[in-house]
Amino acid sequence: MEAKPIVTCHGDQTIFSSLHPTLVQTLPKETTEWRRSYGRPPKTVHIEASFVPYDEDILPKETDKTLVSRPYFHVFWADADLETYKQTAKEELTEWHTALKNNNIPDWLIVVVSNDDSKAKTKLLPRSSVIDKVKNDFCGKQPDRCISITDPLKQEQKGQESWTALLQRLRNLLLQAYNRHLSKYEENMRLMRERRNEPGWGFIQFFLIQEELAFMFEMLGLYDDAMIQYDELDALFSQFVITKVSGTAVPWLTNNFLECKSWAGISLQKAINRDRRDQIKDNKASLIEFRNYLFSRQCALLFLLGKPSEVSRRAMEFLYNTVLEVIKLKISVIPGALDCWSFVSALEVLQTCEKYEDLYNPELFYLYRATLWDHARKKLYSLGELCGLMPEDDVQPRSEQLTMVLDLTSGMGIAEENDAVIEGNQPRPRDKLREALSSKDSFQKIYLELLEQAMGTFKHIGRYRCARLITKDLALFYIRMGHPEKAENYLSEAVKSYHQEGWSQLSEGTRLDLARCQDKLKNKHKFLQTAVYIVSSLTLPEADRRQYLERLYEEAKNNTEASPLKASPLITVEEMAFSKPEVYINHVVEVELKIKNKAPCDISCDQICLSFSQVKSSQIGNNKPVVSRQASDTSLTENVANCRPISKPTANMIPLQENIEGSLKSPVLCGVSCFQSKELLRRVDSAGSKTVTKQPVVKKDDYALCISGQDIILKPGENVIVLSKKIDKVGVFRTNQFWVQIGNIELIKTIDVQTSFTSSYHQPHCQISPTCRDKLIMGIENEVELSIENSNLNLETGQQLEIVTSSDLQVKTSDESRFLTIDEITKDKSLKFNFTLYHDIIESESIDFMIKIACDRFPQPLLTGVTFVSPLLASHKVHTANKRKYLQIALEGHSESNFTLQDPTASTTNKDVEFICLSKLDQKWNVYKSQRVSYLWELKCNTESVMSLPVFFHVNYICSLEQKQRKFSYTCQVDNFRTQYHVRVTVTPQGENKQCQMSVLSCMKIEVTSMYSNYTEDRVLYRVDDDSFWAVSGKSAGLLNIANGHGSIEIDVMAITAGHLPLPRVTLYQYKENIEIVKQESLDSETPPSPSPQKTFQENLLPFQQGQVYYASIAKQVHVYPNSINSHMEAVIDNKLTDVKI
Repeated sequence: MEAKPIVTCHGDQTIFSSLHPTLVQTLPKETTEWRRSYGRPPKTVHIEASFVPYDEDILPKETDKTLVSRPYFHVFWADADLETYKQTAKEELTEWHTALKNNNIPDWLIVVVSNDDSKAKTKLLPRSSVIDKVKNDFCGKQPDRCISITDPLKQEQKGQESWTALLQRLRNLLLQAYNRHLSKYEENMRLMRERRNEPGWGFIQFFLIQEELAFMFEMLGLYDDAMIQYDELDALFSQFVITKVSGTAVPWLTNNFLECKSWAGISLQKAINRDRRDQIKDNKASLIEFRNYLFSRQCALLFLLGKPSEVSRRAMEFLYNTVLEVIKLKISVIPGALDCWSFVSALEVLQTCEKYEDLYNPELFYLYRATLWDHARKKLYSLGELCGLMPEDDVQPRSEQLTMVLDLTSGMGIAEENDAVIEGNQPRPRDKLREALSSKDSFQKIYLELLEQAMGTFKHIGRYRCARLITKDLALFYIRMGHPEKAENYLSEAVKSYHQEGWSQLSEGTRLDLARCQDKLKNKHKFLQTAVYIVSSLTLPEADRRQYLERLYEEAKNNTEASPLKASPLITVEEMAFSKPEVYINHVVEVELKIKNKAPCDISCDQICLSFSQVKSSQIGNNKPVVSRQASDTSLTENVANCRPISKPTANMIPLQENIEGSLKSPVLCGVSCFQSKELLRRVDSAGSKTVTKQPVVKKDDYALCISGQDIILKPGENVIVLSKKIDKVGVFRTNQFWVQIGNIELIKTIDVQTSFTSSYHQPHCQISPTCRDKLIMGIENEVELSIENSNLNLETGQQLEIVTSSDLQVKTSDESRFLTIDEITKDKSLKFNFTLYHDIIESESIDFMIKIACDRFPQPLLTGVTFVSPLLASHKVHTANKRKYLQIALEGHSESNFTLQDPTASTTNKDVEFICLSKLDQKWNVYKSQRVSYLWELKCNTESVMSLPVFFHVNYICSLEQKQRKFSYTCQVDNFRTQYHVRVTVTPQGENKQCQMSVLSCMKIEVTSMYSNYTEDRVLYRVDDDSFWAVSGKSAGLLNIANGHGSIEIDVMAITAGHLPLPRVTLYQYKENIEIVKQESLDSETPPSPSPQKTFQENLLPFQQGQVYYASIAKQVHVYPNSINSHMEAVIDNKLTDVKI
C-alpha cells in the first residue's frame, strides 16, 4: 500500500522545503519500538510519513472515524531570528496552536531552526532566545513539544546531533499519536462488533471500519496485524452465512448479496481494487464479488509477508467455501457459472504465484499449486460436459449449449486496463477459458495441458499417489478421444494405486473401465485376465460378475488357441494334502485339494491338473505328510501394472521352508529359506507413469508328470476334490503348478507352499554265474545263468529283458539276440535265464564287465558284474650270441582246463628281417595251469638300419571244454635289437709276475669293438661294477673313445681272494654331455670324496637296450694265486669263498 500517515507542516516554508528531502529519507532508516496498549507485545516499526502543507480545513473532527486519510501529527517550523519571530512568526504560531487546541488535537511539535548559533549567543542575553520564548508562550507544561536544531545541511557535529534528536523526538511523538488514535478506533470498533446482533447493524459498515484499521497497520508495515483484521472479517462473514443457512434472519444480507449476475474470477493484479471496494461500500456487490475482494486483499498481504505457499493453500479453501456458500444460500446462478468462476480464480492464483518462490517450504508450495491445477482441470472438464465439448466424434454441441457458452462468457466480465496479458505473454485466465469454450479442439488441448501440468507437478515433488489418481481421468478422457491404447497403461496404474491403498471398491470399479478399454483394443489375453479379476471381485455387483463370467465361457469356446491366465484370485488352492507321503512304484498316489471358487456361480472345468517334478532328496526337508495352505486373498499380491508402488505392502506372514542336505540322521547343512525373497526384498521402482507396463507372463509348467481329474464342477465357495494317479517312476516328487482348463482357457496357479511325496521300490537282486565251472574263461564260449528276484516289480510272461554290454563282450541267447523272453515266473517271483558269453583272449590276466538288464517295467536298469580270466599269458625275450639274435615267445597256462597248442607262426611287416623257427612246427603241446611252452626263432636281418621290429605271433588252440579250434594272437615290439658293441675283458699280471696273485696289482684291459661296418668316431661310458673279489685302483668308471671301430683302456685291479675268480664285470652306458665323471680315490686314501654339487654319476647313467652290447668275457675266470703258503688263506672253490689251511 502506497499511502503513508499524514503529517502537516506550518511556519517558515523556506526552512521546511530545504529540510523536507532529508527528513523524508532519514526518518524511516532507524527502527523504533512501539509499545501498544492492552498488554499487546511491542512491535519494531519503521516510521514513514507524508508531509503536507497545513490547512485548517483538513484538521480532523471528533466525529471523524477515518484512519488512513486523517492527519496524525502537526509540525510548526520557526526561524531562530528573534526579530522575525516577534513580527510574524509569533502571531502565526498563535493561530496555529489555537486551531489545534480548538479541535482537541494534542499531537504537535514546534521546531526552531537556527542557522548561526554562535552569533545568536553573542548578541542575545540569557533567557531571551526564540526557543526560550516559544517554550514560555506555548510549551509551558509540555517542554518536549518544542525542540531547537542547528541547520543539518551544514556538515557540523552539533548540527548532526540536533538533527538526530529531532528524528528521535518525531518518531516517538508519531507513535504516541498513532497509539492514541488506534486505541480509540479499536475501542469503537469493538463496541460496534458487540452490537452485531442488534437490529440495524450492518456488516458492510463494520467491514469498512475494520478494513480501515488494516490499512493503518499496512501503512506502518505491520502486515501480520493487517492480515489478522482480514481473517477476522472472513471468519465473521462466514459465521453470518452459517447463521443464515441455519434459518436465523440476517437483515443486512440483502438481495444484492443474494444475486449473482457476474462470475468474474478473482483479480490479483492490483493490491486494492478500488472499484470493487466502492461497490461493497455502496452495497452493490454480490457474494462472489465480495469474496473476490476480501481474498485479493489477503493475498496481497501474504505476498508482502513472503508467503506464496500460504496463498496457494488458502486458495483451495476460498474456492470450496465460496461455492458452498453460494449453494447453501441458494443464490441463483446459471449452470456452469460457478465452474467458470472457480477455473478463472484458480488460474489467476497460479499465474500470480509463478512470480514468487517460497524458499522455506518449496515442497508445500508446489503441492498447493498442483492441487490448484487439478482443481482447475476438473472445473474445465465439468464445463466441457455441460457445453458438449467432449472429444467424441459423434457428439456435437447443441444450439442450447452454444447459447449457454455465450451466457457464460458474458458473465466473466470485461478486460480491465492493463489486464490483457501477463508476464511471458500468457493469456489472462478469462481469455484462456473463452478459448477453451470456443471449440472442441481448443477444449481438448487446454484440458490436456492442465492435466499434464497437475500430474507433472505432483510427480516433481514425489506425490506419486496423487499423480496416479489423476491418471484415471486422463485414461477415461483418452478413451473418449478414441485412443484406448493410451488409456490402458494409466488405468492399470490407477488400479494398482487404489489396490495398494486398500480402496477395493475404487480399484474394482476402475478395473471395469480397464476391461472395456482392453476389449476395445482387441487384446484378448489382457481382457481375459482382467475378466478373471472382475468375476472374483466381492465388491462389484453380481450382474457385472456374471456378465464377465459369460464372456469367459464365450471366449473359451471361440478361441482357437490356448490362453494361459493366472488362476488367482478366481480359483485358489486353500489346502493340499497327500494321502501317503511315500508310495511304492506302480501304486496309486492320492492328493486331496481344498479349492475356493470366488465366482458367483458354478464353474464347469474340463480338467484340473496338479503338476509335479522330480527333485533330489537333499532339496526336500523331510517327507512327513504336509498340509499346505495359502491365503485365499491372494489377489493383494498380484502385479497389476509395472508402476512405482505408493507404499510397499508389508506381508503379514513370510513363507518359509526348511532345507536339509544329506540325511536326517547325519545332515550336512540345514536351515530355512524364503522362496519369495525376491518379491519381498524387491527394489522400489522410482519410475513414473511413463514406464511401459509389462503384462506378467503366465508360464505353463511341463505337465508330463501330473495328477489330473476330468469334468469337475466347482461350486461357489470351498470345494474338496481328490485326484489320483498310478506312479510308474521312482524318486522324490514336488508339486509345482495347479492348472484348470475351461475350454481353451487355462487358469494356472503356481504352488507357493510346495509339498512332496516319495515313490520307491526294492531293487531286485540280479546275478550272472557260470553253469559248469567257477570262473568265466576268455577265448571260449561260457554258458551262464541269469537269476533275478522279482520283488515288487509286476512283471508278466511274454515281456522281454534286454542285455546291455560293451561291444567286445559277445552275448548269445537262444534266439541269437540280446533279448530274453519271460516264459515262466516262479512262485517266489524269481526269474532264471541261460545264455552264453564270449570274449577274446587279451594280454591281461582278468577283465571285469558291467552288464545291464533293462526292461520297460524297471525304473532303472539292473546292474551285475562278471569277471573273465585269461587261460594263456604270452611273453617274449631277445637273446644275443655275438651278432646273432634269437626271439623267444613263451605261453604260460592259467586255467585248470587243458589247452592244446599247435601251428605257431611269427611274422613281421619288415621285409629285411627273416624269422627262422628253431622249434618243431608240427608238434602239439598241452598246456595246463602253471605250465609253460616256449617257441624260438632266429632273427636274420639283411641291413643294419632296422631299429624297431613289430612281431605278430599266432597259434591255434583247442580247449577241452568245447573242442573248437580258435586262434590266439600276440603282438609285441622289438626295439634296438642289433648288437652295437663287443666287449672283452682280460686280467694279466704286471711286471715280472707270471701269474696273478692275491693282494698284488694286476692289469685289467677292457676292449670295446663296434659291430657296425661303417666305423664312426664314438664315445661310450664304462663302469666296473662293485665286486667282492676285486678292488679297483683309480677310476672305476670313465669315458672311452672308440676310433676306427675299436677302443680299449687298462685299469689296475687287485684280487682280494685267491682261486679261480670270475673276471670283473664291466658295463657300458651311452654317453651324455652333461655327465660328470666321478673319480674314485686310491685304495690307500681314507678320506672320503667330497660330495659333488651336481647330480651323481650313477643318477645320470643311460644303459643300452637289451642285446645292443655283447659281453664276451662274462663267463670267463682267471686263476689267482695266494701270496704265502704258510698260513691260512681264503680260496674260491666253485665260486664259493673257502678258508683253506696249507
